[in-house]
Amino acid sequence: MLTVLQLKKFLEDYPDHFEITDSRGKPFCHMVNRPEDMLTLSTQKPIGYCNKCGEYVYPEIELDYPAYCPTCDENRYSFEFKSLEDEIVEVE
Repeated sequence: MLTVLQLKKFLEDYPDHFEITDSRGKPFCHMVNRPEDMLTLSTQKPIGYCNKCGEYVYPEIELDYPAYCPTCDENRYSFEFKSLEDEIVEVE
């Protein structure tokens, strides 16, 4: 596993203006601290909250499931997570 300290040392040799992408050239657009002292960088924004652990779920891109929970390390059917689209935003 790569640690934040290792990543910082590795990035010292690169100019600040360099963009960071995944292996397919997709930019990282979401970052979250997970419960077990882990930082998750994602090229996809979360689409909901897992009903089991309450953490973010992300779109599943390889299998026939709508979502994946990195905390549980499990795919999720639509009834196994609360969609962010379901949240009501109140404006004051």
